[in-house]
Amino acid sequence: MLPPALDWRSAPKPPAGIDLNKFAARLLAPPANDQLPRLNALVVVEGFNDCLALHRAVRAPAFVLGGGYAVADAMRPELRYLADLAQAGLLPRTLVVFTDPDWQGRMFRTYLEDLFHPWTGAAAGAADGPGPGSAEPAGAGSAASAGAAGRGRRAAGAAAGGAAAGAVAGDASAPPPVGQQQDPGRRRAVSPEGGLVVRHAFLSVELGTSEEDSGRHEAGNVGVEHASPAAIQACLRRARPGFGPSRSDFTSERLQADGLVGSWSDKEKVAGPKLRRVRFCRALGIDEVGNGKALAKVLNRFFSAQEYAAALAAAEAGLQPGQQA
Repeated sequence: MLPPALDWRSAPKPPAGIDLNKFAARLLAPPANDQLPRLNALVVVEGFNDCLALHRAVRAPAFVLGGGYAVADAMRPELRYLADLAQAGLLPRTLVVFTDPDWQGRMFRTYLEDLFHPWTGAAAGAADGPGPGSAEPAGAGSAASAGAAGRGRRAAGAAAGGAAAGAVAGDASAPPPVGQQQDPGRRRAVSPEGGLVVRHAFLSVELGTSEEDSGRHEAGNVGVEHASPAAIQACLRRARPGFGPSRSDFTSERLQADGLVGSWSDKEKVAGPKLRRVRFCRALGIDEVGNGKALAKVLNRFFSAQEYAAALAAAEAGLQPGQQA
């Protein structure tokens, strides 16, 4: 029997080869806690423990990728079926990618971005997807959500401050909230079928690191599952679309000039590039990318000039003159 995540009677027919019961088992309902802010978005996480952490922070449906299987060819029809369900109004139209700040999380993020949006020339233009800041407040009615799938309608009314005020809205026509300008370089991240608006939430390593041993991991393990509700809410507030693969604002030469890769001669002024790069990547919520070409590619796909500057400042903060990598 299918889990009651959504009204499967009205769902479009799944593509051939999909085990609907297994698919539905990874599509998880929002928690019933009305005190949590409601998030009008489908959040994609890597594992079930990540989903538990997510549901301690917000009321939102979640889809669990389930490890490396997510990038297997057999997974493509299941992921595209999410877009079909959104197109049918059975899932929110906003999909938030919220993966771990490690190499596998980065791989999943890029894979999902390209799968749901192939970045054709017709998709170019300034982003006008929903800006964080217009979700339904905790305790609001259930008209916009039904079970795990909730319908992708605009949240009824503006939220009144707090974490709820920063949750991601699901209406692609909504403008950025007052006081938060949309970065003009970001693209409209909508799937070819028009079903999904893809956004990305990043968790810094410091906020996602386990401080003690558990039955699953040793202290120091990094992942969404270790983040506090407040940290998760803050990450989701900042969720935004990517830029597309053709952007070239960041280059290896620029990264070398800023001391993130290559040689850096002035050791009296700043730490070596490896230490700076580690701190820089952690501040962005990604794993340490080992070379300038790969790091420039990630930056061009997902990060603005303002985010770059902030992470660079974090990489330099607290370092002593002459400190070595």
